[in-house]
Amino acid sequence: MLFKTNPLGCTGLKIILGCLVVLALPVCHVSAAVTEAVIYPEGGTLTEGAVLSAGENTFSLPAQARPETLTVSLGDERFHITGLTREKAATAPSEAIARLEASLEDKTLEKAAIQDRIKTVSGQIGFWENQISRQWETAADAMKIADALETPLREGYRTKTELHRELSAVEKAIEAIREKIENLTGSRNRQWKIDLTLKGPENIKCPATYTYFFPECGFKPFYRLNAHMEKGEITFSWNADIWQRTGRDWKNATIVLTTARPAFDLAPPDLSPWILREQKPVFTRKKTMADTARYAGSPRREQALAEAPAAKTVQKSRKQTTTEWLLGKRSISAGDPRRIHIEDTALPAEFVHLLRPSETEKSFVRAAINLDEPLQAPRGDAIFMIEGTMVGQSSFSVQAQDADLFFGTDPLVTAERTLVEKKKGKEGFIRNEQTHDLKWETNLENAHAYSVETRVETPAPRGRDKAIEITRELTPPASKAASTPDVLVWELTVPGGETLTIREAVTITAPSSMDLDLGV
Repeated sequence: MLFKTNPLGCTGLKIILGCLVVLALPVCHVSAAVTEAVIYPEGGTLTEGAVLSAGENTFSLPAQARPETLTVSLGDERFHITGLTREKAATAPSEAIARLEASLEDKTLEKAAIQDRIKTVSGQIGFWENQISRQWETAADAMKIADALETPLREGYRTKTELHRELSAVEKAIEAIREKIENLTGSRNRQWKIDLTLKGPENIKCPATYTYFFPECGFKPFYRLNAHMEKGEITFSWNADIWQRTGRDWKNATIVLTTARPAFDLAPPDLSPWILREQKPVFTRKKTMADTARYAGSPRREQALAEAPAAKTVQKSRKQTTTEWLLGKRSISAGDPRRIHIEDTALPAEFVHLLRPSETEKSFVRAAINLDEPLQAPRGDAIFMIEGTMVGQSSFSVQAQDADLFFGTDPLVTAERTLVEKKKGKEGFIRNEQTHDLKWETNLENAHAYSVETRVETPAPRGRDKAIEITRELTPPASKAASTPDVLVWELTVPGGETLTIREAVTITAPSSMDLDLGV
């Protein structure tokens, strides 16, 4: 735990938290509120302001707080800390919790009343049903009783159905109230009681702040990435749902979001031993395009991520490998998350339609971004759009200057590959060989009004035996720089509203005695 005074020449004192000898001095119960919160994606560093007096000062921290991270700063160099203790102690419920608990009691009584009414109506229905099933002397008597009981039975069934509907609604309300109480403070009877003893002038107040790490808060980003292929840019915007469970509302607190990770280690880590051993081989499955493009999932309504208008200007700053967003003064209620609009920006991007017509006719839009500064986007949910049309939703995170982003499929750019010829030549008696001629045509269509860049990939035939000879003729030629021994690549610009054709002619020669599997 670190204690310090203000930076105007006051000295700092660092001590280990524990039980210290405390003089018998007056006790001051400190009232404080969160004035600043530096919030990480999970957890936050909270700062509270207070006015202290000479003697013993008592304040509390939420039960989930880490008291070993407590740092106290004194604003008057005439005061010094002489002791500090901590213990778990019961605290009185807040007004909000008291209101919720009163509402919970009312709903519980209402539930019991409805259950009693259901029992009463069920008893009446049972009585009337028994009357109908009795043995009557004549059929006429039975018919009269049945007619007389039709109306009360119908009303009884209807009343019972309505009561069960009311019971279900009350039970849902009770569950919601309990959840709100838990979100406000699940451990309010086990909060930390901090006793801080100061030495200094009497009858003078000492301004102070204390800071601690609280794990039960954080923020969750929601992103929107809208690809504008003709402009060569991505409209990138995001909101943040900020939440906290301190049990108290933060009113006009300075809120800072950061991508940094909190670190509170007081001692260096132990050295791990250096051990040499035989490394066993690990076999992994090669990642396919389907794996890469699986982000899209099932499209959802864009309204699920509707933005709340930004009420205040957000100031963005970079600190080496992290980014901070100063949101200014904000009020964050305990339990219920608040959505705040953070940023809108345009990212320059180079778009390419990736097509693998041997697997699918679909084209997958890939955007390559190259930024002057790293894009710091903590993990969150994102929707992906092309020209304002939603194409998918997935988790999203980027911590780099360069990145490749997939925007799902573009139905206006397709590639249809057709095997137009497959014939086997006559086996030669002199050369003792067999030949096979295969021809494909791939029609690459762009239905956009503007040109698109494409990358078409098809498998390149390779023989597993030296006796197999393969020759091919490609029109237009494949890219030598992009192709590999296993993959043929064409990088083509397809004008808007036009179709290009790629032709592949492959001749395979093998010994006539070989039972050849062409793989097509």
